[in-house]
Formats: sequence, C-alpha cells, structure tokens
Amino acid sequence: PGDVGENVLVQGLPFFELAAGDVLELGAVRARLTGPAPPCRTIAAAFTSGSFRSIDAKRHPERTRWYAEVVVEGILHPGDAVVLRKAEPTGDR
Repeated sequence: PGDVGENVLVQGLPFFELAAGDVLELGAVRARLTGPAPPCRTIAAAFTSGSFRSIDAKRHPERTRWYAEVVVEGILHPGDAVVLRKAEPTGDR
C-alpha cells in the first residue's frame, strides 16, 4: 500500500460506475472524484514486471487510481465505512 502514490485504498466499490463528480463519503471525510490518475514513470519501480500500465483507467478501470478533491475535511480510520454518492446528472450528455 502506498507504492503507487495512493493515499487511501478502498475495496468493494463498483469501480466501473465511478465518474468524475461522484462523492466518496469516507467516515467523516467527503472527497469529490475529479478524474482517473494516469500511471506515470515515477511509480514504475513499484511494479516488478515493469507493467505500470496495469493501473491504466482505460485498460483496467477496476484497478485505476483516482484524483479527488477534499470537500469536507476530517480524520480517516481503518475500517471506516465508504459510501459512494453519484453526482447529479447535469444534462450535458
């Protein structure tokens, strides 16, 4: 954990349904997803096979990293509940 730049590891979310604008409730913290975090050469050494593209959002959305903007600060604790709140449709689609 932490080898590829992640700050929070989450299991059990419907990763194929995540989208920019969705909000994660992580205990008392609220974080708005802003977009997938593409892999970069900085983290390549963390992969024994050198295949850091295995966390590429287009190839493996279930293993990608996400950027998020903290909208409500707080303290996280291991085991805190994580709830996904889908963004309201904007009508732009």
